[in-house]
Amino acid sequence: MGLDFSEKESALLIQNNFVISNYLSLINRELEFYFNNYTNIKHSLNISRLEGIYLLLIENNPKLSQSRISEILHTDITLISKITKSLINKEYISKKVDLKDKRRKVISLSDKAYAILPKFLEIYSEFNVTALNNFSEEENKMFGNLLLKYFSNVQSFKNNSTK
Repeated sequence: MGLDFSEKESALLIQNNFVISNYLSLINRELEFYFNNYTNIKHSLNISRLEGIYLLLIENNPKLSQSRISEILHTDITLISKITKSLINKEYISKKVDLKDKRRKVISLSDKAYAILPKFLEIYSEFNVTALNNFSEEENKMFGNLLLKYFSNVQSFKNNSTK
């Protein structure tokens, strides 16, 4: 037996979902704009937000494979491959054959990457402090929990609809 919504309730539900997804999209665009302008123009880091997060992942776990990075970031492996190539070209990382397992490649951070990561973290933290400025500690936690729940539901829907 399905849920029985009136037309008005269905319209409100659709409208609310549209507003939520629209705001999530706007937030993502603003975040990208902020990083593209602030990190690259003001601080000359020559790095995207996703590239910076990729570097942080490698810094904290040097044995991560590209496919695992793709899973963690919920992005396509093709995009991760492009980011890897970009970071190699920018001399932030190197990729070498693993001496223990010749089938595997090991990604290592360069000194250049280690040099920019503190600034990247500072910029990222500054953005988050600004974005959450008027939130109480409780609202901040609740917001994070609600976003995780929303994302989990979306992932669940995606996984169930592709079966």
